[in-house]
Amino acid sequence: ERPSQARAFISLFKEVHRFSQTLSNVNIVVGLLNDLKSQKHLSEETSQALSKEQNWQLSATTFCNRLETYYGEFEDVALPLVTSIRTIQHGFRDLTGNSIGSGKNILNVQNHLLSYPYYKHEKSSTVEVMNKVNIESASLEILNQVCS
Repeated sequence: ERPSQARAFISLFKEVHRFSQTLSNVNIVVGLLNDLKSQKHLSEETSQALSKEQNWQLSATTFCNRLETYYGEFEDVALPLVTSIRTIQHGFRDLTGNSIGSGKNILNVQNHLLSYPYYKHEKSSTVEVMNKVNIESASLEILNQVCS
């Protein structure tokens, strides 16, 4: 049950509908996606695509913050919307990083995370990394016991 002073659901519906017709319109999102995917190195077109992406990010963030702030009573509706929008934002950010030539760095981070805890750094052996992980795990366990 909603609190008696909750905003009307119709106002949430209208805001979400307006967002879906403007900023999250399929044509706009796919157009931005294609612009970002087509950029391989820095140029004036890349700068324009990145500027469009930043504007989209800012507008989407503002909308998500508004949903969280003003429609907390409808978290069963607002939270999945915010999560979906944040996922699109994250995808755009990842694509933006890849579109300007930093894809190799992202692949290195991805490989590191996927091979954790067996990642072998050039300067340390797998055993050293495992020992470090064990020490960190033990430290966290002790910290949890102290805080409990």
